[in-house]
Amino acid sequence: MSDSRNERSRAVKKKIIIEESSDEEEFEFEDEFQEQVEAVKPEKEKEGDDNNEDDDDYFSSDDEVPLAELMRRNEKKASVEKKKKKVAATAKKKSAKTTANQKAAVKKAKEKAKAAAAKKKLLSKIPVNGTVSSELYAKCDKGKLVQSLLCRWWYCMEWPELEVLQLPVPDNCDPLKGFPGVYIYTSGENVGKILDKRNINTAPSFKNFAKKPSSELVEMLLKAIENQTRELIEYEGENTTTEAQLKDLTKWAMKLKCEKVDAEARKVLRVAKMELP
Repeated sequence: MSDSRNERSRAVKKKIIIEESSDEEEFEFEDEFQEQVEAVKPEKEKEGDDNNEDDDDYFSSDDEVPLAELMRRNEKKASVEKKKKKVAATAKKKSAKTTANQKAAVKKAKEKAKAAAAKKKLLSKIPVNGTVSSELYAKCDKGKLVQSLLCRWWYCMEWPELEVLQLPVPDNCDPLKGFPGVYIYTSGENVGKILDKRNINTAPSFKNFAKKPSSELVEMLLKAIENQTRELIEYEGENTTTEAQLKDLTKWAMKLKCEKVDAEARKVLRVAKMELP
């Protein structure tokens, strides 16, 4: 009886030992399998797993992200894209404006250079007949001064002088209409001939004006323009095209440096190997 009892006890112990051994082998197998999985896992995934163990806000994919979080992310992304587009559009607009200004400046400079070249070419083609007047008219400001004064001299000077006009009509002559101080013989030996009593040395001619200094010519021209403008307004009213032209001529004359103008005229004649008559 005792032997039988001992045998059963040994059998139970053996069974317990076997079961415990099986459990230990199973645990060891699971640990070994987990180690193998960890070994083949990518480094970044391992780090992510370690970092996200205690992070309640981490989501492994968009499928696991709450709807509110997805909306927040989309709104943030849309806001960033909108700012980028706005910055890009502003930069593009500024660049386009700068480019347009640069093109306009270049175009203006080219047009100015082209106009200057055309003017120079035109002046070089002006036919010169070998006279002092043609040289001065074409190549210097004193020529323009003289020319402008010859167009309106009667607004700034009296010629012929009063004493000439008061002379009695010569014998056998009649006054030549439209030319005070000039007479034509109508009888006697000189019929048809002209008698000019005017003072040629004070006549409003190129020869006499060109001999005057530019300062005197400018003074005479400004006086002539003033009187012409007053008469123009009296007959045609204000703000006419002619009045505007007279204003431009006044501005031009007032800006002239007379000594320089005279020096330029002398140089023109010297180059042309000419002298005033």
